[in-house]
Amino acid sequence: MRAAFVESLDKLEELDKLVKVPQPDRAICMDESFLKIEDIPIYIIVATGYKTHKILSLKVSKTRKEKDLREGFDEAEQNTEKPISDVISDGWGATQTIIENLGREIKHIVHKHKMPYKKVVARHYSYTKTDRITSEIGIKNDVFKKKGKREFYYTVSKTPLNPPPSRKHGRPPGSKNKSKKKKKSVKNKRCGRKGLFKVFYKSQ
Repeated sequence: MRAAFVESLDKLEELDKLVKVPQPDRAICMDESFLKIEDIPIYIIVATGYKTHKILSLKVSKTRKEKDLREGFDEAEQNTEKPISDVISDGWGATQTIIENLGREIKHIVHKHKMPYKKVVARHYSYTKTDRITSEIGIKNDVFKKKGKREFYYTVSKTPLNPPPSRKHGRPPGSKNKSKKKKKSVKNKRCGRKGLFKVFYKSQ
């Protein structure tokens, strides 16, 4: 049974086309799942058209790294009439990374698959000649509710496309003989919140 199943997965991985003609979808939903064969995880990465609900890409892989997700995205875009403009996904880091590094204007809506399921982060990536501009909106409540308080949080940040080279490690020449400055205490210093939902705490 295992041999037959692996053979079926191999055939799926070699599919050239999942749809007969390019689809009108501009938005896709990306997700990944896994199953185990003799305790070895096999990942299934799927991209579905948000409008047509058709499977635009299907990749079977032993990993779900950035390379695997990017191949799934590229295959989906080959099966659409126009370039993809919106991606809906969970909070998996590799998915966020490939969307951020596409190098073109695109929107990414992230809904983390963990309790309490009440937070959604929407990002819009745009570009100048020198920077990537990330506009991020955090939505706390269900925006489709007729009643209830509407809350949102947003930040805008710039990231250089060609950052300066990192400084060399080690002590600069001649610094050994310089007088040492007293370091400031950092006991009371609090680190800021990190992660997907930082927009909710660093809103402008």
